[in-house]
Amino acid sequence: LKDLSSIPDDCALLIINAPTSDLESDPTQYNSFSYRSESEVIDRYLKEKSGSIIINKAYDVTGLDNLEALAEEWGISFGNSLVKDEGSSLDMNDHSKLVGVYGDDESFGSAYYGDYAGLSTAPKMIFTNSGYLETTYYPATEKTESGGFNTKKTYAEFITTSDKAVSYDVNGIADTNAGVKHLAAASVRTVLDSETAETTYSYMFCTNTADFFSNEILGNSSYANYDIMASVISSIARFDRYASMSLGGLSQNSPSYGGKQTHSTTLSATATEVWSPDAKELIKVNAAFETWHQVLFLVLITLVPLTAAVFGIVVRVKRKNL
Repeated sequence: LKDLSSIPDDCALLIINAPTSDLESDPTQYNSFSYRSESEVIDRYLKEKSGSIIINKAYDVTGLDNLEALAEEWGISFGNSLVKDEGSSLDMNDHSKLVGVYGDDESFGSAYYGDYAGLSTAPKMIFTNSGYLETTYYPATEKTESGGFNTKKTYAEFITTSDKAVSYDVNGIADTNAGVKHLAAASVRTVLDSETAETTYSYMFCTNTADFFSNEILGNSSYANYDIMASVISSIARFDRYASMSLGGLSQNSPSYGGKQTHSTTLSATATEVWSPDAKELIKVNAAFETWHQVLFLVLITLVPLTAAVFGIVVRVKRKNL
Protein backbone atom coordinates (compact mmCIF):
# COMPACT_ATOMS: atom_id res chain seq x y z
CA LEU A 1 0.00 0.00 0.00
CA LYS A 2 2.82 2.42 0.71
CA ASP A 3 3.57 2.44 -3.02
CA LEU A 4 -0.02 3.43 -3.87
CA SER A 5 -1.48 6.91 -3.61
CA SER A 6 -4.91 5.30 -3.59
CA ILE A 7 -6.53 1.89 -3.78
CA PRO A 8 -7.64 1.07 -7.35
CA ASP A 9 -11.19 1.99 -8.29
CA ASP A 10 -11.99 -1.58 -9.25
CA CYS A 11 -11.06 -2.99 -5.84
CA ALA A 12 -14.09 -5.03 -4.77
CA LEU A 13 -12.85 -6.07 -1.33
CA LEU A 14 -9.77 -5.44 0.81
CA ILE A 15 -8.53 -8.17 3.16
CA ILE A 16 -5.86 -7.81 5.83
CA ASN A 17 -5.20 -11.30 7.12
CA ALA A 18 -3.06 -12.19 10.14
CA PRO A 19 -0.84 -9.05 10.11
CA THR A 20 2.42 -9.15 12.02
CA SER A 21 3.62 -5.63 11.20
CA ASP A 22 1.75 -2.35 11.41
CA LEU A 23 0.41 -0.07 8.72
CA GLU A 24 3.16 2.27 7.58
CA SER A 25 3.19 5.84 8.85
CA ASP A 26 6.10 8.29 8.62
CA PRO A 27 5.73 11.34 10.92
CA THR A 28 8.55 13.11 9.11
CA GLN A 29 6.36 13.22 5.99
CA TYR A 30 3.21 14.59 7.61
CA ASN A 31 3.82 18.08 6.28
CA SER A 32 4.18 16.79 2.73
CA PHE A 33 1.10 17.52 0.65
CA SER A 34 1.54 14.35 -1.43
CA TYR A 35 2.24 11.96 1.46
CA ARG A 36 -0.41 9.49 2.59
CA SER A 37 0.08 6.91 5.29
CA GLU A 38 -1.27 3.42 4.68
CA SER A 39 -4.03 4.10 7.20
CA GLU A 40 -5.09 7.16 5.20
CA VAL A 41 -5.03 5.21 1.93
CA ILE A 42 -7.38 2.61 3.42
CA ASP A 43 -9.57 5.22 5.10
CA ARG A 44 -10.00 7.14 1.85
CA TYR A 45 -10.91 3.93 0.03
CA LEU A 46 -13.57 3.09 2.61
CA LYS A 47 -15.06 6.57 2.76
CA GLU A 48 -14.60 8.06 -0.70
CA LYS A 49 -15.13 4.87 -2.70
CA SER A 50 -17.66 3.18 -0.40
CA GLY A 51 -15.17 0.35 0.03
CA SER A 52 -15.24 -2.74 2.21
CA ILE A 53 -12.54 -4.37 4.31
CA ILE A 54 -12.09 -7.59 6.30
CA ILE A 55 -9.50 -7.63 9.09
CA ASN A 56 -8.49 -10.91 10.76
CA LYS A 57 -5.99 -10.16 13.53
CA ALA A 58 -4.30 -12.53 15.97
CA TYR A 59 -5.35 -11.58 19.50
CA ASP A 60 -1.79 -11.86 20.86
CA VAL A 61 0.04 -9.84 18.19
CA THR A 62 1.00 -6.41 19.51
CA GLY A 63 2.55 -3.35 17.89
CA LEU A 64 -0.31 -2.82 15.42
CA ASP A 65 -1.20 0.61 16.79
CA ASN A 66 -2.09 2.20 13.44
CA LEU A 67 -4.24 -0.71 12.30
CA GLU A 68 -6.05 -0.87 15.63
CA ALA A 69 -6.57 2.90 15.62
CA LEU A 70 -8.19 2.62 12.19
CA ALA A 71 -10.54 -0.10 13.47
CA GLU A 72 -11.36 1.94 16.58
CA GLU A 73 -12.45 4.83 14.40
CA TRP A 74 -14.99 2.39 13.01
CA GLY A 75 -16.09 1.41 16.51
CA ILE A 76 -14.21 -1.90 16.74
CA SER A 77 -11.65 -2.69 19.45
CA PHE A 78 -9.49 -5.86 19.63
CA GLY A 79 -9.03 -7.53 23.02
CA ASN A 80 -5.55 -8.97 23.62
CA SER A 81 -6.48 -12.02 25.68
CA LEU A 82 -7.55 -15.56 24.76
CA VAL A 83 -11.22 -16.49 25.00
CA LYS A 84 -12.28 -19.84 26.43
CA ASP A 85 -15.89 -20.91 26.64
CA GLU A 86 -17.07 -23.81 28.77
CA GLY A 87 -20.58 -23.31 27.46
CA SER A 88 -19.85 -23.57 23.73
CA SER A 89 -16.65 -25.23 22.55
CA LEU A 90 -15.53 -28.37 20.75
CA ASP A 91 -12.70 -29.32 23.11
CA MET A 92 -13.93 -30.36 26.53
CA ASN A 93 -10.68 -29.67 28.37
CA ASP A 94 -9.13 -26.46 27.04
CA HIS A 95 -12.37 -24.84 25.76
CA SER A 96 -10.47 -22.63 23.29
CA LYS A 97 -11.90 -24.16 20.09
CA LEU A 98 -15.01 -22.06 20.21
CA VAL A 99 -18.39 -22.77 18.69
CA GLY A 100 -19.94 -19.44 17.77
CA VAL A 101 -23.43 -18.75 19.08
CA TYR A 102 -25.87 -17.56 16.44
CA GLY A 103 -27.99 -14.51 17.22
CA ASP A 104 -31.76 -14.48 17.01
CA ASP A 105 -33.65 -13.38 13.93
CA GLU A 106 -33.49 -9.74 15.01
CA SER A 107 -29.70 -9.70 14.97
CA PHE A 108 -27.43 -8.31 12.27
CA GLY A 109 -25.87 -11.70 11.58
CA SER A 110 -29.17 -13.48 11.01
CA ALA A 111 -29.26 -12.18 7.44
CA TYR A 112 -26.21 -14.37 6.80
CA TYR A 113 -26.57 -17.51 8.89
CA GLY A 114 -30.34 -17.41 8.52
CA ASP A 115 -31.92 -20.82 8.98
CA TYR A 116 -28.89 -22.20 10.82
CA ALA A 117 -29.93 -20.40 13.98
CA GLY A 118 -33.21 -22.32 14.14
CA LEU A 119 -31.81 -25.82 13.65
CA SER A 120 -31.25 -28.10 16.62
CA THR A 121 -28.26 -29.62 14.80
CA ALA A 122 -27.10 -26.47 13.06
CA PRO A 123 -23.72 -26.47 11.27
CA LYS A 124 -21.16 -24.81 13.53
CA MET A 125 -19.10 -21.68 12.95
CA ILE A 126 -15.72 -22.31 14.58
CA PHE A 127 -13.14 -19.93 16.05
CA THR A 128 -9.73 -21.10 17.29
CA ASN A 129 -7.14 -19.09 19.23
CA SER A 130 -9.49 -16.15 19.33
CA GLY A 131 -9.67 -12.97 21.34
CA TYR A 132 -12.80 -10.90 21.70
CA LEU A 133 -14.08 -7.73 20.06
CA GLU A 134 -16.00 -4.87 21.60
CA THR A 135 -17.26 -1.49 20.49
CA THR A 136 -15.48 1.78 21.19
CA TYR A 137 -18.88 3.48 21.02
CA TYR A 138 -20.03 1.88 24.29
CA PRO A 139 -22.62 2.24 25.76
CA ALA A 140 -23.99 3.28 22.36
CA THR A 141 -23.55 1.19 19.21
CA GLU A 142 -23.41 4.01 16.70
CA LYS A 143 -21.73 7.35 16.27
CA THR A 144 -22.41 10.34 14.03
CA GLU A 145 -19.28 11.48 12.23
CA SER A 146 -17.96 14.89 13.17
CA GLY A 147 -18.96 17.39 10.54
CA GLY A 148 -21.25 14.88 8.83
CA PHE A 149 -24.84 15.30 9.97
CA ASN A 150 -26.04 12.61 7.58
CA THR A 151 -23.10 10.28 8.13
CA LYS A 152 -22.82 7.68 10.87
CA LYS A 153 -21.09 4.42 11.73
CA THR A 154 -22.95 1.59 13.44
CA TYR A 155 -21.39 -1.39 15.25
CA ALA A 156 -22.99 -4.83 15.56
CA GLU A 157 -21.78 -8.18 16.83
CA PHE A 158 -21.96 -10.91 14.22
CA ILE A 159 -21.18 -14.10 16.18
CA THR A 160 -20.76 -14.40 19.95
CA THR A 161 -19.77 -16.87 22.64
CA SER A 162 -22.12 -18.27 25.26
CA ASP A 163 -22.55 -16.40 28.54
CA LYS A 164 -19.91 -18.66 30.15
CA ALA A 165 -16.95 -17.33 28.17
CA VAL A 166 -13.92 -15.95 30.02
CA SER A 167 -10.77 -14.35 28.59
CA TYR A 168 -7.26 -15.09 29.88
CA ASP A 169 -4.08 -13.01 29.72
CA VAL A 170 -0.66 -14.29 28.64
CA ASN A 171 -0.09 -15.72 32.12
CA GLY A 172 -3.30 -17.73 31.98
CA ILE A 173 -5.05 -15.49 34.50
CA ALA A 174 -8.69 -14.61 33.86
CA ASP A 175 -8.98 -10.89 33.11
CA THR A 176 -12.72 -10.66 32.44
CA ASN A 177 -15.79 -12.03 34.16
CA ALA A 178 -17.81 -14.79 32.55
CA GLY A 179 -20.16 -13.40 29.94
CA VAL A 180 -20.99 -13.13 26.27
CA LYS A 181 -17.98 -12.12 24.14
CA HIS A 182 -18.08 -10.94 20.53
CA LEU A 183 -16.06 -13.21 18.21
CA ALA A 184 -16.86 -11.45 14.93
CA ALA A 185 -18.27 -7.99 14.43
CA ALA A 186 -19.04 -5.51 11.70
CA SER A 187 -19.32 -1.78 11.36
CA VAL A 188 -21.26 -0.05 8.61
CA ARG A 189 -20.79 3.56 7.55
CA THR A 190 -23.91 5.05 6.02
CA VAL A 191 -23.98 8.33 4.15
CA LEU A 192 -27.31 9.91 3.26
CA ASP A 193 -27.19 12.42 0.43
CA SER A 194 -29.57 15.20 1.48
CA GLU A 195 -30.16 16.26 -2.12
CA THR A 196 -30.75 12.91 -3.82
CA ALA A 197 -31.94 10.99 -0.71
CA GLU A 198 -29.63 8.15 -1.79
CA THR A 199 -27.64 6.24 0.82
CA THR A 200 -24.20 4.72 0.27
CA TYR A 201 -22.52 2.13 2.47
CA SER A 202 -19.03 1.09 3.55
CA TYR A 203 -18.20 -1.98 5.66
CA MET A 204 -15.55 -3.21 8.07
CA PHE A 205 -15.78 -6.85 9.19
CA CYS A 206 -13.37 -8.08 11.90
CA THR A 207 -12.34 -11.18 13.80
CA ASN A 208 -9.67 -11.45 16.50
CA THR A 209 -8.00 -14.64 15.31
CA ALA A 210 -5.29 -15.32 12.75
CA ASP A 211 -6.83 -18.74 12.00
CA PHE A 212 -10.10 -17.49 10.56
CA PHE A 213 -9.10 -17.95 6.91
CA SER A 214 -7.00 -21.05 7.52
CA ASN A 215 -7.68 -24.20 5.52
CA GLU A 216 -8.35 -26.01 8.79
CA ILE A 217 -11.30 -23.74 9.51
CA LEU A 218 -12.50 -22.24 6.23
CA GLY A 219 -11.74 -25.37 4.23
CA ASN A 220 -13.51 -27.78 6.59
CA SER A 221 -16.81 -28.67 4.94
CA SER A 222 -18.28 -29.89 8.23
CA TYR A 223 -18.17 -26.33 9.59
CA ALA A 224 -20.44 -23.46 8.56
CA ASN A 225 -17.60 -20.94 8.21
CA TYR A 226 -17.32 -21.23 4.43
CA ASP A 227 -21.04 -20.87 3.70
CA ILE A 228 -21.55 -17.97 6.08
CA MET A 229 -18.46 -16.04 5.01
CA ALA A 230 -19.30 -16.65 1.36
CA SER A 231 -22.61 -14.93 2.00
CA VAL A 232 -20.94 -12.05 3.84
CA ILE A 233 -18.30 -11.53 1.16
CA SER A 234 -20.78 -11.68 -1.69
CA SER A 235 -22.82 -9.00 0.09
CA ILE A 236 -20.16 -6.51 1.14
CA ALA A 237 -17.84 -6.82 -1.88
CA ARG A 238 -18.22 -3.62 -3.90
CA PHE A 239 -20.15 -3.70 -7.15
CA ASP A 240 -21.27 -0.12 -6.87
CA ARG A 241 -21.41 2.55 -4.18
CA TYR A 242 -25.06 1.77 -3.43
CA ALA A 243 -24.61 -1.96 -2.82
CA SER A 244 -25.65 -2.95 0.69
CA MET A 245 -26.19 -5.83 3.06
CA SER A 246 -29.83 -6.80 2.77
CA LEU A 247 -31.67 -3.48 3.10
CA GLY A 248 -28.47 -1.66 3.96
CA GLY A 249 -28.65 -0.81 7.67
CA LEU A 250 -27.72 -3.17 10.46
CA SER A 251 -31.09 -3.03 12.19
CA GLN A 252 -32.89 -3.28 8.88
CA ASN A 253 -31.72 -6.86 8.45
CA SER A 254 -34.22 -7.91 11.09
CA PRO A 255 -37.67 -9.24 10.16
CA SER A 256 -39.37 -6.36 11.98
CA TYR A 257 -37.86 -4.06 9.35
CA GLY A 258 -38.70 -6.42 6.52
CA GLY A 259 -35.19 -7.77 6.26
CA LYS A 260 -34.62 -11.08 4.49
CA GLN A 261 -31.88 -13.64 4.34
CA THR A 262 -29.52 -12.60 1.57
CA HIS A 263 -28.63 -16.12 0.49
CA SER A 264 -29.91 -19.61 1.06
CA THR A 265 -27.99 -21.70 3.58
CA THR A 266 -27.02 -24.07 0.79
CA LEU A 267 -25.70 -21.25 -1.42
CA SER A 268 -26.76 -23.07 -4.58
CA ALA A 269 -25.09 -22.41 -7.90
CA THR A 270 -28.41 -21.37 -9.41
CA ALA A 271 -31.08 -19.04 -8.06
CA THR A 272 -34.18 -20.66 -6.60
CA GLU A 273 -37.56 -19.21 -5.71
CA VAL A 274 -39.60 -20.14 -2.64
CA TRP A 275 -43.38 -19.88 -3.21
CA SER A 276 -46.32 -20.20 -0.86
CA PRO A 277 -48.14 -23.59 -0.81
CA ASP A 278 -50.82 -22.21 -3.12
CA ALA A 279 -48.12 -20.95 -5.50
CA LYS A 280 -49.59 -17.44 -5.47
CA GLU A 281 -47.05 -15.60 -3.33
CA LEU A 282 -43.29 -15.40 -3.83
CA ILE A 283 -41.91 -15.72 -0.29
CA LYS A 284 -38.23 -15.17 -1.01
CA VAL A 285 -35.52 -15.69 -3.59
CA ASN A 286 -32.42 -17.67 -2.67
CA ALA A 287 -29.89 -15.80 -4.76
CA ALA A 288 -27.40 -17.70 -6.84
CA PHE A 289 -23.80 -17.72 -5.71
CA GLU A 290 -22.43 -15.76 -8.65
CA THR A 291 -19.50 -17.11 -10.62
CA TRP A 292 -17.12 -14.32 -9.63
CA HIS A 293 -17.96 -14.92 -5.97
CA GLN A 294 -17.10 -18.60 -6.36
CA VAL A 295 -13.77 -17.65 -7.92
CA LEU A 296 -13.10 -15.04 -5.24
CA PHE A 297 -13.75 -17.42 -2.38
CA LEU A 298 -11.73 -20.19 -3.96
CA VAL A 299 -8.83 -17.75 -4.07
CA LEU A 300 -9.39 -16.89 -0.42
CA ILE A 301 -9.26 -20.53 0.66
CA THR A 302 -6.25 -21.55 -1.38
CA LEU A 303 -4.07 -18.45 -1.34
CA VAL A 304 -4.62 -16.36 1.76
CA PRO A 305 -3.10 -18.78 4.33
CA LEU A 306 -0.02 -19.23 2.16
CA THR A 307 0.55 -15.55 1.49
CA ALA A 308 -0.08 -14.73 5.13
CA ALA A 309 2.70 -17.09 6.14
CA VAL A 310 5.13 -15.55 3.67
CA PHE A 311 4.38 -11.83 4.00
CA GLY A 312 2.91 -11.48 7.47
CA ILE A 313 0.69 -8.51 6.74
CA VAL A 314 -1.45 -9.15 3.69
CA VAL A 315 -3.63 -6.76 1.79
CA ARG A 316 -5.54 -8.72 -0.79
CA VAL A 317 -7.09 -6.60 -3.53
CA LYS A 318 -10.00 -8.52 -5.03
CA ARG A 319 -11.00 -7.08 -8.35
CA LYS A 320 -14.40 -7.17 -9.96
CA ASN A 321 -13.28 -8.90 -13.13
CA LEU A 322 -11.62 -12.16 -12.15
